[in-house]
Amino acid sequence: MGNISIIPTRSDYFIVQELGTLILNPEFIKEMGEPLKYDRSQFWQIAYVDKIFAGFIVYNLGTILYAYTKKEYRNQGIFNKLFNTVPNCVTNVVASNMSLPIFLNKGFKLKKSYTTCHKLMRM
Repeated sequence: MGNISIIPTRSDYFIVQELGTLILNPEFIKEMGEPLKYDRSQFWQIAYVDKIFAGFIVYNLGTILYAYTKKEYRNQGIFNKLFNTVPNCVTNVVASNMSLPIFLNKGFKLKKSYTTCHKLMRM
């Protein structure tokens, strides 16, 4: 694997430019459990491998809202690097069906389950 770098941003222009057509891809939306929703209270950390977009994590002052790693970069430590950028004061997660096991493994406990997502809390 190449060099991983994490870039923080709150720029909606930068976010849209990086995510490009990914946010319109039905497979991406299915994996995320819903389309992404953006507002200015969010903090975005975007991961790159050798300057190529590889994933992101999004949180606000209390909750991890989204986490995603592109298929070709999974199981290479991208998520862990992204997760480590999230402040400890962020104690809740909205996890997709796909990311639920990852957050449970990180010590979060299930509060409530829905069809496409789950609410968790750090214990």
